[in-house]
Amino acid sequence: MAKFEAVFRDSDKARTLANKLHGLQQRTRSATIYASEFKQLACDVNWEEAALIDHFRCGLRDDVQDLLLTLIDPSSLSEGITHVIRCDNRLFERRQKKKVTANAQLWISRPTTLPLVPQTTTVA
Repeated sequence: MAKFEAVFRDSDKARTLANKLHGLQQRTRSATIYASEFKQLACDVNWEEAALIDHFRCGLRDDVQDLLLTLIDPSSLSEGITHVIRCDNRLFERRQKKKVTANAQLWISRPTTLPLVPQTTTVA
């Protein structure tokens, strides 16, 4: 087992994890999934809480970061994650509502066309 680990283990695990944390982004996925992956990586690095919070925040989508500006700064990573998930969920709900409203407006503004009814003439 020792020979196997010597060959296949990560010789610089801390640097590998740091690089993964630096490159981690929320992109189009939910904040919950992003936070889960971030926490998995963060549990094996020896960073200060403030550095973890800062890296977590940097990987968020711009709209989530903008909404976070309205909240007080978190005192822990867990509190920060809670804030982020709440913001992300609200933004998602807002986007869904806008879609429904836009679809309703499209449906309402559609020109209504009456089907052509052939006129019949009667012979007397």
